[in-house]
Amino acid sequence: MKVGLVTSYMPPHLGGIEQIAENLFTGYTSAGVEVRWVASRVPADAPPREGGRIRVPCFNLVEDVLGVPVPVWGPSGWAEIKRLVQWADAIHVLDCLYLSSAMAVMLSKRHDKPVLVSQNIGLIRYAFPPLNWIERVALSGTRSHRSTGSNESRMPHWDTPSCVTLPTWCSPPPPP
Repeated sequence: MKVGLVTSYMPPHLGGIEQIAENLFTGYTSAGVEVRWVASRVPADAPPREGGRIRVPCFNLVEDVLGVPVPVWGPSGWAEIKRLVQWADAIHVLDCLYLSSAMAVMLSKRHDKPVLVSQNIGLIRYAFPPLNWIERVALSGTRSHRSTGSNESRMPHWDTPSCVTLPTWCSPPPPP
């Protein structure tokens, strides 16, 4: 089984999503699952590839200036997600609030791949009120459900106590 993992960041960038994803990467690998993980290359001097970890260049000014982790990927990042989706049997995306997450879900559906989207935290209070409004709007579109797509049985299940899955299996649309 081949699982593609997509997050906004990975170590050495520090944060909760990075640690959860690192635990998932290690857990999948320990279970004999082949894993590739795509995330932002922050800091810029981090190695671009490290085992199954793939770091893509990004514009990280929003985090640098406002303290809000919103990496913006360029064409090489989008191409890497496309390669990941084509390679993997299933995709696991952590956090629904990033463009990279939306791209991974869209491409997974297009390529008839099961995708699991895990939302690891709820609302964060920012000092800049418009950010709180944007976050509420973005999270209002999430819902907890589990669809019964034919591809579900291909994805192994692990209990991840620090992770709450909101939209779980997003099965691809039925063929026309």
